[in-house]
Amino acid sequence: MEEPLENFLELVNEISILLCAYIMNVFSNTAINSELSGILGWTFLVIAVINIAINVAALTVTQFIGFGIDIQTKRMEYRKNKVLKARMVNLRKIQELNPKSARYIQKEIDTQTSVL
Repeated sequence: MEEPLENFLELVNEISILLCAYIMNVFSNTAINSELSGILGWTFLVIAVINIAINVAALTVTQFIGFGIDIQTKRMEYRKNKVLKARMVNLRKIQELNPKSARYIQKEIDTQTSVL
């Protein structure tokens, strides 16, 4: 695993499994009293719920960050295309007003069209 969040989640999962395995080993012993058995059962549940909550929280946060990055990328691309289209309209207007620069303007229009 290369990312720090994935390493952290892996560590949390391994520790939770280890603790739950130890608790289940003691919990399954018939020689312990019912009060200790109840405490171990609730401890097992708390560890499992904390593990699930950490994993769900990490998933939610990474998804929201990913959505935010996607929205920013699409917004920037939309703005870039808007500017390029406005520039092409301006180049065509210049070409209509000044036919002498038609070759240069047509080259610019072709370049901008290939970008879009």
